[in-house]
Amino acid sequence: MFDAVADLPAELADGALCTCPELHTGPDPESAPEAPEERTARVQVAVEVCAECPVRVLCLARALRVRPTVGVWAGLDAETTDWDGMFTGLVPAASELGRA
Repeated sequence: MFDAVADLPAELADGALCTCPELHTGPDPESAPEAPEERTARVQVAVEVCAECPVRVLCLARALRVRPTVGVWAGLDAETTDWDGMFTGLVPAASELGRA
């Protein structure tokens, strides 16, 4: 199973508040399936932990590079975050700038 803390580079892991991997990635689905309401509550707590984390910006930068599919990264739920589309619309298209 993916371990968010173990897989972080040292500069992130040393200052990260996600010291409980199960909080951020959930239980092993093969041994302990997670009910939807339990998952929602767990993710909310993980998001709150991330909000206070001193390495949140570095964690977000890493998440944008690796595009995780599980866990909570920099306060974002990897299962519901559209990593590729998260910046859509922030930079005007060339046609909007009159360059098309």
